[in-house]
Amino acid sequence: MKIFIPRSVAETSIPFLVNKILTEFVNYKKIIILTRYENLEIMKNIDYVDEVLEVDSKFFQKKTKIINTYTYNINDKIVIPISNKNKIYSYKNVYNFMKKNFQGCKIFYYDFANDKLFKYNFNFSFYILRIFTYILSSLMFLPILFIAILILLISYLKNDK
Repeated sequence: MKIFIPRSVAETSIPFLVNKILTEFVNYKKIIILTRYENLEIMKNIDYVDEVLEVDSKFFQKKTKIINTYTYNINDKIVIPISNKNKIYSYKNVYNFMKKNFQGCKIFYYDFANDKLFKYNFNFSFYILRIFTYILSSLMFLPILFIAILILLISYLKNDK
């Protein structure tokens, strides 16, 4: 079993995470970190890290590509380090990237604030609440935008005369 870790937190936190993984997943064969070019050497020097894969962009996005060749199987695990469980939705881009590139692998999160490794379960009601909040804020913004355009138009017409 391989464990893939995207570097989504400060590089100084990764050694602590690797040590935590060693205690949680005792049957691992390889720990592999995904990072940008400028952090390759730092990540290679961390104890128990077997391989470092380079990604081609600054942030994990849908269009981000892994430059190195790699293999994985369905029994491999992914551990996404996060700063706090309350900010888990801030790491959605990392989740989507890992899910796209490592299809079928189980995804875990490591919460540094609570020193806890967990598998996240999708919360449909919270998802609906987020969509509702987005729609409501968009609807509130439209009248403000309309008023601002109207004021600019009126001031332009007054200056034109």
